Amino acid sequence: MVLSAALSFTLDYAHPHDVAQLLDRENICVRAGHHCAMPLHDRFKVPATTRASLYVYNDENDVDRLIEGLNTVYKFFG
Repeated sequence: MVLSAALSFTLDYAHPHDVAQLLDRENICVRAGHHCAMPLHDRFKVPATTRASLYVYNDENDVDRLIEGLNTVYKFFG
């Protein structure tokens, strides 16, 4: 059995594209945009989301790095 996860989120203090750009500087790969779900974004009045995806090649360290990266984003924009 293969497990995977995708988490789409927004931050009140930063646009998803800005979040993705700052995380990229930390070598943390996420996607920003509509993710083929523009009607859903329109329905909830969300301009875009940031999406982090996890798969078998990710480990706990990757999750920790994502959290650290999001703290960096908060310090920059929050």
